[in-house]
Amino acid sequence: MKSNYLFIFKNGKPFIINLIGAMILFFAVMRILHSPISSVVMAIASIGFFAFQSGIEINFKDKEYRNVSIFGPQMIGNWEPLPELEYVSLFKTNMVHSVTGRSGVSVSQKDTIVQVSLVGAQKSRIKVFEGKEMEEAVVKAKEFSKEFGLDIWDATIRPADWYVEH
Repeated sequence: MKSNYLFIFKNGKPFIINLIGAMILFFAVMRILHSPISSVVMAIASIGFFAFQSGIEINFKDKEYRNVSIFGPQMIGNWEPLPELEYVSLFKTNMVHSVTGRSGVSVSQKDTIVQVSLVGAQKSRIKVFEGKEMEEAVVKAKEFSKEFGLDIWDATIRPADWYVEH
């Protein structure tokens, strides 16, 4: 039996989500003397912004995965069997997070990230990792490649090709 059979990846939250949580907490503290009940509700909402995350959990031993909602230490999600996998994919993309206020002002944040996905039949994808560093993504892709006996398709280069160790 393998001792390390579980992989958990927690998606990072955009900075703007933490900023919104901090703003709600600030207004809750400012209003505490005027409206204690609404201040408590706002404080609880801000804690939710800080504590909530999403991610994926993979059980290598039983070949199952689940998309999870993480609230503090608690992970919630249903286990599903992994489909028949064909290869591991490395893909580079730009993620844009934007928020528009009531006044119509928009704030955007752009990040370049590298994603690692498990690709199954009919090109169905299960995103298992994303990060800003290419080296870290390659290490994760190799881990999944070794665990499932799959090749790595490198779509971070043009033209895309199978990954070859340099």
